[in-house]
Amino acid sequence: MMQWEVGGEFELRDSSLAHPEECDLLSAQSWRLPPGECRLVQNGQAALLTALRDARYGAKLMDAWLPSYLCASMVQPFRQSGLEVHYYPVDGHLAPVDGLWALAVGHGSVVLYVNYFGFPVSATAQDLAQQQHNRGAVTILDMTHSLFNIAPDEIPCSNYTVASLRKWAGLPDGGLVWKRGSRFSMPLDADSTDGGFGRARLVAGLMKGLYCDGILSQKDGYHTLFGMAEDIADGCTAAVPMSRVSCTMWGQLDTVAIVSARRANYAALASGISRLQSLHLFQETLPQGVCPLGCPIVLPRRDDLRIFLTSHGVYCPIHWQLPTDVATGFPGSQSVSATMLTLPCDQRYTRNDMERVVTLMTEWDGSRPRSRDDGVA
Repeated sequence: MMQWEVGGEFELRDSSLAHPEECDLLSAQSWRLPPGECRLVQNGQAALLTALRDARYGAKLMDAWLPSYLCASMVQPFRQSGLEVHYYPVDGHLAPVDGLWALAVGHGSVVLYVNYFGFPVSATAQDLAQQQHNRGAVTILDMTHSLFNIAPDEIPCSNYTVASLRKWAGLPDGGLVWKRGSRFSMPLDADSTDGGFGRARLVAGLMKGLYCDGILSQKDGYHTLFGMAEDIADGCTAAVPMSRVSCTMWGQLDTVAIVSARRANYAALASGISRLQSLHLFQETLPQGVCPLGCPIVLPRRDDLRIFLTSHGVYCPIHWQLPTDVATGFPGSQSVSATMLTLPCDQRYTRNDMERVVTLMTEWDGSRPRSRDDGVA
């Protein structure tokens, strides 16, 4: 019997492993990026490591400035590269807040900008990045969330762009790193391994496919493997080429269908959410040209809804639980982290699935006692 689930890691089925036509995955143009060199590595962390090693090849880097709203795993490549890590503030819309920190960024600094949820990069981020670039800083844009947008390269002065490809489809592994205008100074770690990261995720994805098709009855095994893979990634300091399995799978993706499905699913969720009282969309309107990673919503008692949805087979990630060293001093990031939940709206699902999610949320919303703290700023 098929299992109804929404969210969580992508499952794999036989059709995902079919042989594609030859596809150029290494030209900047195929990723809609300006001229430069692209490399495919095992994950987003390896992409960051590659960019940082290349930047350090020609200049002495001493410190890194990261947004205070980010996943803790993104901090590791900067620490592994021997940089002193600092954070800069963001506001409730996830735009950088200008201030003294921006003036501290210059020669010897690297600064990371993130294109959150694929929504357009703020004018503030673009202006700050340009000023810092002019002062000799190395700028990196994480475009993971905007990979399928019409115009993914939204900081024109960025020296490097990185992305995690496995957030978009059931790839065992996959990360992209691009260098503007020239080739990388050093080769990939072709003689190293990813420590079993890709193989663990491949087996886990196949096991989840068997579970969703009703062939396996327990999900413990693939949950454990997915968790093990993340532990392996956290301890890996090599940047190895993306596996042939993942290159094959990426090469056969129907990107037009993916964009269409994600936008339609987002619209279905947004329509239902507009009738609820306890929560609202983080971005009221999905901008033209944006392919959503998910559908972020905001509510005061986020964890209550997440527990309820999980009990009904809907698994919603939190973007993000902040690093421990961002525990205080960044109220904008802390507020968003505590109140945001991302509803899955990817290409695995249909409008009926989204309407079923909305029905569950409506049930939860209707069962809640009304009180003054239900208003959301």
